[in-house]
Amino acid sequence: MSDMSAVAWMQPPSQLPYATATDGVGGRLKAKCEHFRVTELLRNAPDGKRDRGDACHYVLRIRRQNRTTEWVRRRLQEAFGLSSYRDVGVCGQKDKRAVIVQHFSVPSFSPKFERNVPLGECKMLAPCRGDLE
Repeated sequence: MSDMSAVAWMQPPSQLPYATATDGVGGRLKAKCEHFRVTELLRNAPDGKRDRGDACHYVLRIRRQNRTTEWVRRRLQEAFGLSSYRDVGVCGQKDKRAVIVQHFSVPSFSPKFERNVPLGECKMLAPCRGDLE
């Protein structure tokens, strides 16, 4: 490998040559959180039934931006009195710099229950069917 090729791949994209002779179109990607939206869709709607022994969960649909999935999990852990943020279920990590609608679950046996979870800029949109009763 020559020294020239080792240096070329380290250049920032703005300093690399275009693939064509025309200029780029300009613009910026994701300049604001509102420019990127993700809405998580569940394959099956939660029904609130106990389907794995006594493992029933509350499912919460939450809209967030400028907050990580882990940050929300930790707030829910505190609000529900769980021993670890890992007790809060989630269907994967999502972007921080975006408007995200995401589902979280907490065990129905949670030591305490807060209807008004302190989520800062995040907003609980709705509990899903069968929970919070």
